[in-house]
Amino acid sequence: MFINSFGEEIITEKIYTNEILEINLAGITYPNLNYRMQQNTDPSSHFHYRYYVFEYVLEGEGYIETPEKVYHVSAGDLYFLNKGQYHIYYADCKNPFKKEFIVVRGAFPDSLASLFAVEKSVIILHQDVHPLFQQIFRNLETAGQLPNDESERQVLQLFQLVRTPVGTDILERPLPDRIMDYLYDHVKENLTLSALCTDLHVSESVAHHAFTKQFNKSIMKHHMSIRLDYAQQLLLQSSEAISSIARRLSFADEKYFSKCFKREFGYTPTQFRNSPVLSSTREFPPKE
Repeated sequence: MFINSFGEEIITEKIYTNEILEINLAGITYPNLNYRMQQNTDPSSHFHYRYYVFEYVLEGEGYIETPEKVYHVSAGDLYFLNKGQYHIYYADCKNPFKKEFIVVRGAFPDSLASLFAVEKSVIILHQDVHPLFQQIFRNLETAGQLPNDESERQVLQLFQLVRTPVGTDILERPLPDRIMDYLYDHVKENLTLSALCTDLHVSESVAHHAFTKQFNKSIMKHHMSIRLDYAQQLLLQSSEAISSIARRLSFADEKYFSKCFKREFGYTPTQFRNSPVLSSTREFPPKE
């Protein structure tokens, strides 16, 4: 447990992950007039914050901005921020909030979001979920192996709270968006276009045309970009060795990983980790 530069008490000292669930971050944000987070606000960025965010306001007030609306939250509100969407959220300047939060991603939460038709960018409920967050934190602090069955049960409970009522029509996601989801779900793999198309039951030519038409970039080039952006997050949020990060993201070796990283960003992984200027932003959180 430690306090980061945003005034947050971080319960998760590392990123916990298995084949279906990643617990990226969890903790408590204490009142801080300068607290401000932004996700997916730069359309020119390769990386989109592709995590599901659940936060519960214990006291004080804050705001969430989307391109369409500004939401106000206060004590007793649970708010949910959907993955891959534009969000800016910050504390009220006179009565800054104190809140609990957990950030997750993976095949399991994706399946829950689909099952419960969770499509809205922002969902706010006035409901006391402090006991659930206490259970989440206790499990993270005491369990030997994470994520575990209890973690999955707790994430299920959170998604049940923000589920879309039965009877709401949800259109099937367009192919480019399904491809984008697939790329993020396989961010740790040395993915091939053939494997992607097989899993999505679409031809390579159709997939390439649909994706490049919407996003103006090739599928595999974009996959490399998000792998490297994810590497930035690991470098920023953990002390994991660079060679270990290279293996985690399925690069052939550390030398090739460093070469790709420098080609993408203009500096090496070591330079990024050691520079307070390069690693000071949290849109990524520099985003899921």
